[in-house]
Amino acid sequence: MNRSLLLLLLAGTIACSSQASSGTITQASFGTLQRVDRALARKDEVTRVPIVQGRSGDLDTTFGVCFHYTEGSSLHDVAVLVEPPGLSNPEDGILVKIKLKEQAGHFCQEMYFDAGDPAGVWRFSLKEGGKVLSTWEIEAYEEQKKAGLSQSHPGDAPVRSGSEVKFVAQHIERLASACKSKPLQPWCAATGFAQVGPTDGPSPGTVLGLTTFLTTEGDVTVGLEKYLAVSRLDVVDSGGKTAVHVSSIRPNNAAGKDEVRRLIPLVRQHLGGASAPVVEEPGLKNYLSTTNSRSLTALIPHSLGWSMEGRSKGDFRKVGDLWVVVEVPQKNPAGVWLNLYPAP
Repeated sequence: MNRSLLLLLLAGTIACSSQASSGTITQASFGTLQRVDRALARKDEVTRVPIVQGRSGDLDTTFGVCFHYTEGSSLHDVAVLVEPPGLSNPEDGILVKIKLKEQAGHFCQEMYFDAGDPAGVWRFSLKEGGKVLSTWEIEAYEEQKKAGLSQSHPGDAPVRSGSEVKFVAQHIERLASACKSKPLQPWCAATGFAQVGPTDGPSPGTVLGLTTFLTTEGDVTVGLEKYLAVSRLDVVDSGGKTAVHVSSIRPNNAAGKDEVRRLIPLVRQHLGGASAPVVEEPGLKNYLSTTNSRSLTALIPHSLGWSMEGRSKGDFRKVGDLWVVVEVPQKNPAGVWLNLYPAP
């Protein structure tokens, strides 16, 4: 297709019996894929996907929307609507129609990026009969060959182009200017990002924080709330080295979404010094109890803090009692991702 995302329809079904009298779609999810009995099935649920050249059948470069269904013959107009970053009208998105070949089973719509696709937040919506059943907002980022320190210059800032360092500084300055007129808590703490020194790395464990997007243009305060989400930081000690994973928490089910809405003000208070919030929803609690070791990336020290080495490219810096993490989209960026976590 001559649109940003290449999509292939594969009939990855596993037949099963059902007594339902009308067609239903349940257990919809978005994530990486695996093969089960020669059919596709979801492997790990994800909220971030690297932009790499993919191809059909390569499970290392594909991902997809998966779901269970019954009475397939009574389901009409099943499709996945794909909306690339910056799309103003959803009708201009890519509509991929799904043809269910069995009466009941499990189906996965395989997808993959082309190397030239844009970084940013992509929206994937599963629809049936014109009605949206589930929606996932997925951050697509460019795979990085290497980040961190130049071995010949230990103690320098992370290896980056001068334009990229300036790009980050411009957005922190935009935030600082906004903070002069409004108490944009807890985000104003990030304005000290450039005025810090070396420190010990984050302690092992999983903590909740907040993430948002600092836009390059427009009112920066609008984006702070528009892109606000609860985020998790996983830190592990691996062979004497610190490895981390940063991810936004965007549940697909109603209970999970309600729990995140409840948690946002509590996490905001926690970043200001209050006690850590208690996660109550069972599904989210179970999600936070496990760490995907494949997603971990190493931390490399530099003169102002730490940098991530691996798929994500970002800086960890301790500002007061918070870890401030800035991530830069690697293709035509329209801003920077800003994450805050408690640093006990």
